[in-house]
Amino acid sequence: MRTYLELLYEFLNAIGVISFAISGAITALKKKMDLIGIFLLAFLTSFGGGLLRDLIIGRIPPSFLENTLYLFIVVIVTTFATIFVSHILKHMYILTIFDTMGLGIFTAIGTFEGFLADFNFAGCILTGFLTATAGGMLRDIFAAEIPAVLRRGIGLYATAAICGAVVLTFLLKAGMPADWAMLLCVIIVAAVRFISILKNLELPEVPYPAPPSADPFQKRKEKSV
Repeated sequence: MRTYLELLYEFLNAIGVISFAISGAITALKKKMDLIGIFLLAFLTSFGGGLLRDLIIGRIPPSFLENTLYLFIVVIVTTFATIFVSHILKHMYILTIFDTMGLGIFTAIGTFEGFLADFNFAGCILTGFLTATAGGMLRDIFAAEIPAVLRRGIGLYATAAICGAVVLTFLLKAGMPADWAMLLCVIIVAAVRFISILKNLELPEVPYPAPPSADPFQKRKEKSV
């Protein structure tokens, strides 16, 4: 019989898969991809981060290939998003909500997996961050866009994941029950992301110096003449 923690883990994982599947499918539809492209982007967004995490941990085969339920979830959710895309696009804030939910949940799951693998502090944060963001990065790369995690103007995306992973790692190492620690991580990630969007908060931009007006080698030749 499965424990309460195992049930919570599977529930959070399912919600995260649903959230990222919708995000991937809508991105593909906006790019006017065909049906194969829509399903491919949905699968990449949902499982890309978990696949990379499992490779780092050394889990073979990856977890999403062991539970067929998650594959069916992506197929059903992607089909639903494709059929009702016009209704979804009328409420774009829904995409932000789903994307943020997936970000928080996969940050918690990835960090917890790193903790179970007995990784150090940095390793737990890394597995949490990659689980949360790698799928979205693959989605954006295949959609020929700069990954959202690297862009300004979308709120503190990567920062939210890092904050959640740091807090969760600290709580787990300190002995806090995993269920409460993971739920708190999801709340922290969502709060940081939503507050940053509402308040237009961004990390400071690093100024790029203006390029020289002329080739320095050409200037040297002119002086010598």
